[in-house]
Amino acid sequence: MVSLLNTSICFAIFLAICMHASSEGERKRLFVKSRARTLLSQIVLNATNERDPYTHLRQSMRQSWRLEPYRNISQLKDSFLSVPSRIIVAVKLVGFTGPDSLQSGIPLSSDLLNSHLENLQRDLHAVVLQPEIQHLAVQPSIHFEVSHLNVGVAQQINHELNRALANEKARPGWNQFEEVRLNYRTVDRVIEEQELMSQSARVAAKLEGTASWTVYIVHPKSLSAGDKPQPYAYSYEEPGSEKLSVNQSCPGSSYVSSSLPYVWVDIRAGPCVYGPKGGHRGQVMTHSFPHPMFYKDDVVTKAIIPDLAALVWSACQHMVWPPMLHEEVDTRESLLIQVIHMYDSLAPPPDRLDQLALQATLRSALTTEVLKSIQVSEVWISFAHCDACVNSYTMALKLHTAQDDGKVFHQARTVKVLDRLVAHTALREHKDDIMAYAGLHFAEDRSKRVFPVFVFDISEGGPYGILFDGAVKATAFSDMAIAVSSRADAVTSHFLCRYSKVEPPAGDITREVLAAILSAVWAVPDPALYYSAGSGQTEDYRWSVGNTPFGPLSHKISLTTPLIQAAKRNTVISLMEKLIRRITRLLDAFEIMSYNGRLDQDSLRDQRDEVIIRLTMAQYKLEEAGKMLGQWNVADAARMVRSMTFDVNAIESKARKLSRKVNGQMQCEGKTSVLSIWWAPVGAVLAWPLAIWVRARLSSAYSSKQGKIY
Repeated sequence: MVSLLNTSICFAIFLAICMHASSEGERKRLFVKSRARTLLSQIVLNATNERDPYTHLRQSMRQSWRLEPYRNISQLKDSFLSVPSRIIVAVKLVGFTGPDSLQSGIPLSSDLLNSHLENLQRDLHAVVLQPEIQHLAVQPSIHFEVSHLNVGVAQQINHELNRALANEKARPGWNQFEEVRLNYRTVDRVIEEQELMSQSARVAAKLEGTASWTVYIVHPKSLSAGDKPQPYAYSYEEPGSEKLSVNQSCPGSSYVSSSLPYVWVDIRAGPCVYGPKGGHRGQVMTHSFPHPMFYKDDVVTKAIIPDLAALVWSACQHMVWPPMLHEEVDTRESLLIQVIHMYDSLAPPPDRLDQLALQATLRSALTTEVLKSIQVSEVWISFAHCDACVNSYTMALKLHTAQDDGKVFHQARTVKVLDRLVAHTALREHKDDIMAYAGLHFAEDRSKRVFPVFVFDISEGGPYGILFDGAVKATAFSDMAIAVSSRADAVTSHFLCRYSKVEPPAGDITREVLAAILSAVWAVPDPALYYSAGSGQTEDYRWSVGNTPFGPLSHKISLTTPLIQAAKRNTVISLMEKLIRRITRLLDAFEIMSYNGRLDQDSLRDQRDEVIIRLTMAQYKLEEAGKMLGQWNVADAARMVRSMTFDVNAIESKARKLSRKVNGQMQCEGKTSVLSIWWAPVGAVLAWPLAIWVRARLSSAYSSKQGKIY
């Protein structure tokens, strides 16, 4: 009995020692693994020039990547085709009161709003819209953080609004029954200061997992003129130019910053009406924003929360991760935008495109480590010296019938329009000829892309200008942009602002060309476009006012932060998708070669270790790039994705070596002798005399037999 007890004790001690050694070994492996990943990230992110991290890792560090349990090829392929990207959106409430606050205002529970946001059917997808809807490997997801700002911010906004209203009342011709227009800087000045303070606090605290984007929902106190509430909306012109007789943007109740990642919405402003007329999709009506006047006082606390959640989600769909128009985003380091003006007059027309403003806007916003140079150049060519220009214009020119809306009698008239698809087909066919007429000759350059912008400068005047498909002044394709400018007074559009038709100027095309370049070169969509799994591609024009070059509802040329981020992100995603396709094709080939669906010695032979290490490193870089895209850290994400190129190239090289070995084993073994090659033709040559001799012998025997008389 004692010996049995001693044996049990010894066995227990032995198990404890083994478990301790096993846990020590596991901790050591985890430490080496963590250290290897940290070192890899440092090499990729801190290197002044691009280099292969694999060659700068010691052998022990390389082997730590081989320990990853990714040997099943189908599971490994799924990990490359599903890249998570977590985005944190902060929702900050200004002018509302919390459950424990003694301040006046609408009581609003931040926890209840956060619960509504989390329970939404949030079908945010990374998709490509053209030529057909295609889902991408990266899978974004949004998480919300809802909080109340301190009462001092709301008091400061109320003070600024009252002071702006007092200035408006002091103007000559003040009418208290009309909607007053306040400059957007009245509120944006306060919100911008608050956002700068928040970012400084996050940087000082070195917080990780903080918000990538912020939505400010502002609920100021009601402005009053006498004993009645004063309706107001925000204008987006520069301070002091609101009353000038120039083309102005449609007033609204929201503003998207062009320097910091935030948007604010004043739910008490308006209600505003704008967008396409005639029942088109996406029209903004009086109930599109949750104005407090639409709710009863006794139920506003609970009734407004679902509408606020829907408003925040709409902003996320349009600005946090908009869809890509197409996947052909170039990744070369130099871009030349060549504008080619084709005019039909004897002398060159006035320049209706601000080249310097276009170049400065693109350079300041989109110059990165990947795209290091952006240049805009212009040339002019007359129809008299360019038959291809005339051919392209005449092929696209069409006549349509139209009528003016809003009149008692509808009188039909004919209008000239340009068919965008026909114009694209003709210009694509004659592109080289037109550039040759203009004296442009570009050699093939792997580091520089030349993007053509064809502009039809038409001398025709009158009250109506020429448009593409009767709707737009510029249109974008993946290989070019096309614009039309005329001397008409204005162009008609199917948009309205405050129940009045929007008529943009027919001559100046700087904004439209900028928007077309963003769509063509960087696949950035109009802010009105978004994608939903239930409805597909659809439109909502709530976010189409303010500082955006898209659409006729604005007249500003500046770019918002979501547009800039979308352009940079699309460049990274385009390269990411190309690398993922190359990796999945290799994994498909490895799966065919493997009899058990695993990356083992039988399928990869002596290439197995390095292939697994390279695959594991590529998958880690891809996961890190997805995290960085969710944090709007596009620069570091681009470095990670570009570093994946070394791994993919190395795996392809190993696959080619393996293919040569496999093909060599499938060929017949042994040397080929002369006899095995020449026996057939030599035998045929020798058979001919034998056949002739046999035939002659048979013929003579037959003849002798026939000549005998019995």
